[in-house]
Amino acid sequence: MIKKNFFAVIIAITAVVMISSCESSVNSNKPSDENLSISLLDYSDGFYFFDTLYRRSFTEFFKDSVTSFLTNNTIIENNIPLEVWVSAVTSFPVGRECIGKVLLGPRPLQGYDTSVTNPNLIPDDAYAGRFRKLDTSEYYCNRSAGFIGFKINLSPNSYVGVVYQNNQLQIFGKGQHESQPDDTLILKIIKVSNPSPSSTPKSWKLKLKNVYGLTYSNVLLSSKIEVKYKSGDIYLDTIPGYSQPIMTMLKTDKVNNITLQPPPDGYFDLFNGKNFYPDIGVIIFPMLEPFSEGLNEAGVSQEYQFYELYSQPKFEVYGNTKLNLYRIKGVINN
Repeated sequence: MIKKNFFAVIIAITAVVMISSCESSVNSNKPSDENLSISLLDYSDGFYFFDTLYRRSFTEFFKDSVTSFLTNNTIIENNIPLEVWVSAVTSFPVGRECIGKVLLGPRPLQGYDTSVTNPNLIPDDAYAGRFRKLDTSEYYCNRSAGFIGFKINLSPNSYVGVVYQNNQLQIFGKGQHESQPDDTLILKIIKVSNPSPSSTPKSWKLKLKNVYGLTYSNVLLSSKIEVKYKSGDIYLDTIPGYSQPIMTMLKTDKVNNITLQPPPDGYFDLFNGKNFYPDIGVIIFPMLEPFSEGLNEAGVSQEYQFYELYSQPKFEVYGNTKLNLYRIKGVINN
């Protein structure tokens, strides 16, 4: 059972973009026929990398690669437990005072210097304030691909920070586990207030833009999810001039969802806990920018690529004619 505030997709986009963690409302009714139609602009605003280096880890993880890079940077819990903190109001009774840095490096043996412990507080670099520690039930963590997905609603102007250790035993931050009750904690900031490619470019790179909520909870493997090209009032499996299905181009359909073995069945592959979270109804594309880099790798003309989806904030993309080219559609069973 999940809370009804988990992972809702905001279908109506407004000029003022609110954070959509894909969890705020889910439909528990039994669907019939086609009951899913999602705009590309409705990607979740609740998934973030620990560091930009994990963009490479994500790619290798979803290619099922086994590399030293992926292994070395995998997040572990040895002597240092993962801690996830979100900014809270000053009066929050059980919060802690924290200093946070975007892309904070590993902690030196002698500890962080004053550039970290007493930084200049500037956007996209450092933040200080009161935070509350999240319970593990409030987020998902993919330790190999290095990202967190939140099950709670995040305010648009919230900050999120983490403390963690990787497989090289490097420690990032200094959390509650190692600190005295009155100590100021040191966090690695993974989400800033209203991340933007222009004003906070480092933080913008930490945000995943390839995750979509399905508006239903407890989604079954018998669900049929497709990516379609829109031609007038008709939805097609292929882009004009190309014979290969869009799903194949985007590497989202390699197996049959019943057997989880080839050949593909024409629907979005659903691997539980990897690219699919059935309890909250979330799917993840195996490419970070499927409708730009993914289509480009498949040799698709630039006129069908949607680079702006990943390079501009949502309110700027709204109204772009390319937004009408593609749709995520299907039948969700739960």
